[in-house]
Amino acid sequence: MDRAKVVAEAVFSVDKEEIEKREKYSYPVRLKEAKDCKPKQLENAAAGFAAGCAIEDIVVLADTTFFGKGTKGYLFAKDAFYGDNSTFTTSGFGKSCVPYPLLYEELEDVYLDEEDSTYLVLCYKNGEKKRVFGNISSIFLVASLRAVLKALEHEQAMEEKKTKELQTLEEQMEAQNMSQTVKERVLLLYPELKQYQYFSRSDIVETIDVSASTAGDLIKKMKEAEIIEAVIGYGKGKYKFNKF
Repeated sequence: MDRAKVVAEAVFSVDKEEIEKREKYSYPVRLKEAKDCKPKQLENAAAGFAAGCAIEDIVVLADTTFFGKGTKGYLFAKDAFYGDNSTFTTSGFGKSCVPYPLLYEELEDVYLDEEDSTYLVLCYKNGEKKRVFGNISSIFLVASLRAVLKALEHEQAMEEKKTKELQTLEEQMEAQNMSQTVKERVLLLYPELKQYQYFSRSDIVETIDVSASTAGDLIKKMKEAEIIEAVIGYGKGKYKFNKF
């Protein structure tokens, strides 16, 4: 899983227009991916409000300083959220009340307070709930954090599914007493070709850089082991992986 990509796409999936339709609420003025920030901005954030966060782990920065220095604001890292002492407070004039890093894996959900939408509720997986003041950023913070949590949960489920599929495939090859070389080649092919409607011998040659005869022999072995099956209607020599 490319966590940086997943987190960035989730944060920027939040609709700016929808946020700004709400009176009193705003979308971050300086919201940028780390790759688009000045090095000094990231250095200042990591040395200040995001102490403990490695610069290379910063994914998205919301810089709230007037001159874009990165000393105040909040950021989304690969594994956690960090904010300055005004991001989450007890009230409008209250103190910072959330310890950072706020790890994604520790959060179950985030939602707006029903009585006052300048507040949001952080729901932790241990059952704890914390009502915090988010001011004009509350709606964006809820939307972005929820998007990140949902995206990471989806990616984790996909990773687990892939792992299970590969384990089943390995067990099937083991039961067929396939050689180690053949097993390694099948495991290289499966993630690359399983999503296609069909593939051919030439696809195998191109994917794992083997000769045409080796690819043909591999097809024969995979058919015998019921790992692949022939696809009808697209010409001779077309196959697809069975589901595992």
